[in-house]
Amino acid sequence: MMRAGVQSCVFCRRPDEAVATLLAAKFVYRAIKTLIRLHKWEQALDIAVQNKTHVDTVLGYRQKFLAGMSHTETNQKFIQIAKEMHVDWDAVNAKIALEKENERRAGGARTLQN
Repeated sequence: MMRAGVQSCVFCRRPDEAVATLLAAKFVYRAIKTLIRLHKWEQALDIAVQNKTHVDTVLGYRQKFLAGMSHTETNQKFIQIAKEMHVDWDAVNAKIALEKENERRAGGARTLQN
């Protein structure tokens, strides 16, 4: 039910509602990833900072996105965090795998994918 509800919110251009639903269910990584997919980078970063998790994930995906577009970072929030943090993709991928495993254990495996 949650997956369908979240997807319909995104599809119907109500991403804030989708993110609120995910955060209420304690799916912080999913909320962040949803915002990343929608290119709502600052909002994803704000949620990561507020929850003290996945800041490196947001930074890493932002860096990959900009590199793919042959752009350099201009957003001061991201510039500042990049000065303070190195993105270790092994650590990021391990955190993501742990989040997915925790979701499966909590019964979210059927409700949320990827």
